[in-house]
Amino acid sequence: MAFIFPIGLIHLNPNLHVHLFRYMIALEKQNEGLKFSPSTRINNLYLFDTDFSYKSETVILISNKHFNAWKQYYEENAISKLIIVKEISNSSSLIKEPFLFQDTRTSKIYIIQNVKDGKESSAYNVAITWKEHGQNLGYYASEIEKSQYTGKPHIIYAASVSFNLAFVEINPSKSANINPDSYLCFLRYDKGNGGYAALLPLL
Repeated sequence: MAFIFPIGLIHLNPNLHVHLFRYMIALEKQNEGLKFSPSTRINNLYLFDTDFSYKSETVILISNKHFNAWKQYYEENAISKLIIVKEISNSSSLIKEPFLFQDTRTSKIYIIQNVKDGKESSAYNVAITWKEHGQNLGYYASEIEKSQYTGKPHIIYAASVSFNLAFVEINPSKSANINPDSYLCFLRYDKGNGGYAALLPLL
């Protein structure tokens, strides 16, 4: 008697074949009528956000509710009960997906959207489009001509040593007769780490 395996034909000793054959017959009878398929998931293993170790710049989706909230954020620019980053650093420039950040000094919440190669003109395109149309153009936003954003009121921040936002530039000064909500906001990373990102205000 022989069995065919992927590695080829294997001949069995007659006595070994008898024992193996009897074992297979017994196994078949024990499982006869049973419908069994291996589970592809473990349900209810993680129930709460707190079941996970906190990690900066990470959003945890543990249920359909969380997923739908995140989906709604993309579709309608709405904010839901998601983990919000409260620390920012130059390494944040490596993140392509938009993420939520809260300035602990002011409690304001922003979407931080990095852009390819940290291009200033791309970051301006993201910020202007967000302000005018409520749409996030994302990481691969195209560049715009400098004439399209030169002179627009803006605030530039950097990551402070305490991992929060630090003022770098306000132009024009807030003492001028300008509505504070008209300012475009940006995060400027160290030159060696990634250039500009758009700070898109939510709350």
